[in-house]
Amino acid sequence: MKRTGKSERTVQRLVLRAARNASPNLKRVAGTALDRAAEFDALPLLPVADQERLIEQARASAMVSAVEFRKETSEQNAPSASAVGGFADDDLPGLTALKAAGREASSGAWAAFVA
Repeated sequence: MKRTGKSERTVQRLVLRAARNASPNLKRVAGTALDRAAEFDALPLLPVADQERLIEQARASAMVSAVEFRKETSEQNAPSASAVGGFADDDLPGLTALKAAGREASSGAWAAFVA
């Protein structure tokens, strides 16, 4: 964009990041281990209780990561290959894209899709 000197996509990402993270969370994570773009993107994808716990730990100067926490919890909750018809997640065509779309969708849109 001409006024900001940033690309349109960069501005869209910044707006989306701000919309996903409530203003109080933005202020609470400033200067902590969670004060990075990737952490900010991962934080709203966690349950509220986990968000609060990570924010409080980060504010207490703990080196925490919403990205790593999300990876760990998704690995623990992932179904076995036999639970999804004998295919590993990487073997299912389009699954990665579907997961990404689900993370980007609003809760109402996702609920309508899975209904």
